[in-house]
Amino acid sequence: YKDYEFKEINPLEDNNHNSDKNYHRNRSNYLNSVYSVHRAEDIDKQKDIENILQKTQAERKLVKQNRNNSSFNILIVDDDKDILFTFTSIIRTQRYLAKSFSDPYEALNDFSNSNPYTYDLILMDIRMPGINGIKLYSKFKVINPEIKIIFISALDAISEILSFFPEITDSNVLRKPIEADQLLNKINTEIRN
Repeated sequence: YKDYEFKEINPLEDNNHNSDKNYHRNRSNYLNSVYSVHRAEDIDKQKDIENILQKTQAERKLVKQNRNNSSFNILIVDDDKDILFTFTSIIRTQRYLAKSFSDPYEALNDFSNSNPYTYDLILMDIRMPGINGIKLYSKFKVINPEIKIIFISALDAISEILSFFPEITDSNVLRKPIEADQLLNKINTEIRN
């Protein structure tokens, strides 16, 4: 609302009704407060709004950078239980809080029944039975549009698949096999930005 100006419209200024005496007497019958809405055109106001937004974003980023790893929650979804165990173990060595699911429907149920901002990051496979990672991505984003998601995939045609989803870039994808350092660096980068 701070990006807009609200101005009350005075019906007496409307030339079409100036000659209609009944209209002026009974205008409350015709019209209750009406406003025109315009984007704030005052440059100073716009600059103030932008400064507040930048300051807020900088404060959020600083808070994230200063948080301990143990205050970050990561959701891991992969139908391969061995990979799931390996990723969970690696992530927990850095004291991140990690919750893992081999069933994507259980992961979605947990995510939708929690506070939408419980998790800071989701790490998931693309090819899973029942519901694939791309569909799961869409469902997570409906619940929390700000959630950060990293895909892990061994698919060779990943670039072609992602070409249908412009909001998902190659930077959101790690290709299997993954070294522990590579995984942790990616998580740390994503979670703190």
